[in-house]
This record gives sequence, C-alpha cells and structure tokens, in this order.
Amino acid sequence: MPTYRFRPITTDDFDLLNAWRREPHVAEWWGDGSYTADDLCDPRVMMRIVEADGTAFAFMQDYDIHGWEGRHFAYLPSGSRGTDQFIGDPAMIAVTDRRSSPSAWSSCSPPVPLFSRSTRILTMLLQSRPIGKSGSR
Repeated sequence: MPTYRFRPITTDDFDLLNAWRREPHVAEWWGDGSYTADDLCDPRVMMRIVEADGTAFAFMQDYDIHGWEGRHFAYLPSGSRGTDQFIGDPAMIAVTDRRSSPSAWSSCSPPVPLFSRSTRILTMLLQSRPIGKSGSR
C-alpha cells in the first residue's frame, strides 16, 4: 500500500492546483476558479496536498462549518469541521461511474482534534478505491 502524506499547501503549489482545477473531472464539480495567496490567509480553511509515495495527486481542505452564513451543515455543533477533497491527477482516477463524483468528496464531522478526522476520512476513501492507473492500490 502506498504511503500517504498530507502536507500544507504553499504558494509553490498554485500552478499544480490551478492546473488540476482546469481538469474536466475537477472543474465539473469545483468550477473554474483558481487559488491565490489570499486563500492561504483564510483562517477558516486548512488546505493540503495529498501525496502517495511522494507524488502529489490530490487536494484536501477542512474548514470551519460555521465560518460562513447559511452553510448546509449549520445544524452541527460549534467546532465542527467540513472536508472537501478531489483527485487532481486524472491518471490516478480508476473509477469511471460519473453518477457520483469519483474524484470529489465532501463530508462533515463534529468537533474532534483538528485535521485528524479529516485525514482518516480521506485515507479511508483512498483505501476503498483503486488509485493506480491499472487499478492497483
């Protein structure tokens, strides 16, 4: 099984992230926006690059559910975090069923130590889906 690493995003990652955002499988769910230095300064959101064996292939963020007005998870208790993630590298997508996004997930969890739950959620998703070109894990 690959070794996964979740590292904080830096401005050096913007070219890669913005290229991923332009990929059709990501743009379909995330729109055509791009990341800027302002995104790194938002204290409500923690963004990370996900690597498998040292190769970047995905994006993950966790955020304060109550950081914006009218969020669909507003019923959750204070301190709850939401997560969003996508597989950016199209070569890493082995699932082709487009009825549910194979490359983007969203979830939410009640208050827990920051980021630990988000990391476990994504790791479980990665382990339950083939991520290699030929379906290997």
